[in-house]
Amino acid sequence: MLHFLTKICRPAIPTHLVFIYFYGDLAPNAQCPQSREEWEPILEDMYSHIGLNADSKARKRIHNIFLPVNPGAVEIAG
Repeated sequence: MLHFLTKICRPAIPTHLVFIYFYGDLAPNAQCPQSREEWEPILEDMYSHIGLNADSKARKRIHNIFLPVNPGAVEIAG
């Protein structure tokens, strides 16, 4: 969508893409990262897989927000 809005549409639409990631789910059998730091290598693998390196123009328009599922719980670092 980011590519379409900034490169294909005429006129181009200045766009940013925001992802919201949750962490800290303590439910049994949950496979949720327990911190922002645990999310980062997962996201880097994803960006690498789709060919977005840290210096790409598109990557500068992608923003990640990390929210705790249990804000009252103590964060468990990985």
